Amino acid sequence: MGSRQQNYLPVLLLFLATFVTLTPVPFAGSTSVMPCFPLIAVFYWSLLRPAQLPVVALFLAGLVLDAFIAPAMGMNILLLLFMRLFVSWFASRFARQTIWFFWSGFWMMSLPCWLIYWMTASIVSDHVLSLLPLLMQWGFTSLWYPLLHLAFTRCLTILPHTR
Repeated sequence: MGSRQQNYLPVLLLFLATFVTLTPVPFAGSTSVMPCFPLIAVFYWSLLRPAQLPVVALFLAGLVLDAFIAPAMGMNILLLLFMRLFVSWFASRFARQTIWFFWSGFWMMSLPCWLIYWMTASIVSDHVLSLLPLLMQWGFTSLWYPLLHLAFTRCLTILPHTR
């Protein structure tokens, strides 16, 4: 393993977020809208500790989500990978910013990811799906961002200071 210790806490938190997302929670009489906590985890850890969240972990978390909740295999994998890609393009703008900046960044970067998910689901189902469930999922996930941001920030204290 060498002198550089690899900490797997971001990966463990990603998988915890994945399994919590798979837990059905009634919301307004429906269990079809559940926050996508792994998307929040990918955004946060890809900005602050990208080396400790390998792409293979995103692939496996997306695969688990796909096996249980996606209309087609690969859709959640794409969702998580697109978030990682968008974050990599804008990561330098997030240095020393406030939680509110991170939150607004998550809102803006997650919307294109959800729209790609919606387009893929529409293509797979061979008809244009309603945008309302997608917008509800995007909004509901985004509302959870500050709480998870604070929890993940607490976890940063036990990680080495390598990026």
